[in-house]
Amino acid sequence: MNSFSEVIKKFREIFDIAADVKDTEINKCIQEADKLDIKVALCGDTFFSVSSELGGGKGESDIPAGTDSDSNYSLDIVIAGKNYNIVPLYTILCYYAFVRYMKIADQKKHIYRTENAGIQRVVDIARL
Repeated sequence: MNSFSEVIKKFREIFDIAADVKDTEINKCIQEADKLDIKVALCGDTFFSVSSELGGGKGESDIPAGTDSDSNYSLDIVIAGKNYNIVPLYTILCYYAFVRYMKIADQKKHIYRTENAGIQRVVDIARL
């Protein structure tokens, strides 16, 4: 079975996630995003069926280095002799997973939203 451990590291690097959030929670979000978002977008392929040269998980256990100072968002590739700069698949996977993570986190916090004179405030009910 393939491991998302390198993607979890990237997830924590891209997003400011509290240290006390367990990797198992993040891993679940990444697995869901891979199977329910990436697989649909790639017509049946998952992260591990895409070449590591495109930022996927096939063929390498480590995520490839990017090509500029913001390597999470830039990867230079050559296809049929033409140069392309793309967003690596691992970054796209992390963003899909982050949306799923935020949905779970929002449900756990029981956020209560109110509007006061046109200004929206978010109140954590657990603190009341």
